[in-house]
Amino acid sequence: MTSASGMATCPNCDGNNEITDPRMNPTSAVVTKACPSCDGSGRVAEPRAGWSKCPACGGWGTLGDNEPDEPTVDCVKCHGAGIVPPAEARQAA
Repeated sequence: MTSASGMATCPNCDGNNEITDPRMNPTSAVVTKACPSCDGSGRVAEPRAGWSKCPACGGWGTLGDNEPDEPTVDCVKCHGAGIVPPAEARQAA
């Protein structure tokens, strides 16, 4: 959804300001963080409204484990943004 201000609901967090780690399994604790796509605001610039969650990181923006001693790196596909343009999302499908 877009507005007159040129902003739209974030396609990664659906306007909820935070995301849940896509690597969770049923026995792990719920891990959330501020959405990397909208910096926790729930809104993105209108041109990004049609983008999709990154298929490589699931929208998390980083690759690697969440263990304190395990390094994480920005996702190479979305460069840490958590979302990719429609053409890139189709290429991964």
